Amino acid sequence: MRYFFSKMWPFVRRSLPWVLLGSVGGLLTNVLKSAVPVALGRALDSVLAVEHAPYDPSVRSRLVQDLLLFLCLSVLYSGFRAAKRLGFRYTENRTKRHLREAGLSNLLHLPFSRLCTMRVGDVMSRMVGDVDLMSNTVRRTLTEIFDTAVMMAVAFGVLMHYNFRLTLMVMLPLPFVVLSAEAVGRAVQRRSLSARTAVGAVVAHLQEAISGMRVLRLLGCEEGQVHRLESLTRREVEENLSVTRLQAGVLPLCS
Repeated sequence: MRYFFSKMWPFVRRSLPWVLLGSVGGLLTNVLKSAVPVALGRALDSVLAVEHAPYDPSVRSRLVQDLLLFLCLSVLYSGFRAAKRLGFRYTENRTKRHLREAGLSNLLHLPFSRLCTMRVGDVMSRMVGDVDLMSNTVRRTLTEIFDTAVMMAVAFGVLMHYNFRLTLMVMLPLPFVVLSAEAVGRAVQRRSLSARTAVGAVVAHLQEAISGMRVLRLLGCEEGQVHRLESLTRREVEENLSVTRLQAGVLPLCS
């Protein structure tokens, strides 16, 4: 992961203002995510207090204050959440653009002898699918830093304030969950690479078959090309399903 982001940082750095906007929005969003339920609980307590003392002006004043606090926190939460999504979405799209520009520039500067050995479909798969995967990984990682790490830290502080013994008991399995997620992440990375390779093989085969369609029909190779495509797409499906099964299997552990 460190190697990935060391290579991706020059592209992410070009969108630094949007990263900062999303980071500030993500930080405040997850702080308010724990504050809003607390404010709602206080408002409900005030409602119950009004039921027991409906004519007490201090109780009614406290209810109004708690409701206003809950409303303000909810509005701020929605605004900062929109800022987080806007910043990280812009970062993803700009990173995608810069990656494709760099990929095309590097491709045009490759030696001609190497260009002759590269299949057009494979290059198209790299320029489209792999770029989408990398930019999506950047966005998801930035989002999870705040939606998981920051939210867990804030929630841990709030829960410790209410009942520290119960909170510590609940947090005991956390190291096991983190280590399991790290191990699964490495396996997902390996299988994702195999899946992208399978997708590249399918795209390359389709490009070559469509480009040479007249020659294939002249030589009577239609059936062979169809069977080869079936084999490649079957492998692509199996590789993608292996990634999906692994990701879906770890979700109950982390939720």
